[in-house]
Amino acid sequence: MRGGGSRLYGSNTRLVLAMALHRVGQFGEARKTLAAAILSFDWKATQTRNHDVWICHLLRPEAEGQVISNLAAFRRGEYRPQDNDERVALLAGQLASCEFEGLQGAAARLYSDAFAAEPK
Repeated sequence: MRGGGSRLYGSNTRLVLAMALHRVGQFGEARKTLAAAILSFDWKATQTRNHDVWICHLLRPEAEGQVISNLAAFRRGEYRPQDNDERVALLAGQLASCEFEGLQGAAARLYSDAFAAEPK
């Protein structure tokens, strides 16, 4: 999933890889891979007949749910990420969905915490 074949399905491959990494206990690498997958995809691309686009839209919530264990608590405002890897993974997902779910405040809080933890 990391070799040359990973370019065939773009973000779809990375989303599956993130779930696989999480399953084998590589949690930090899973969060980084999830964030990279989400950030590399145009989430506004819904007006298409390309099945890969729709698969990506279906895989993202599944990957987020597996890789980010506190996602539901975060969305309720009851959990704050512990490190920037977790913040970036959450930010990537929230940027993709905040437009539809009204999570702009949560995304703003993540940005603030991420910059405070690592100003560069």
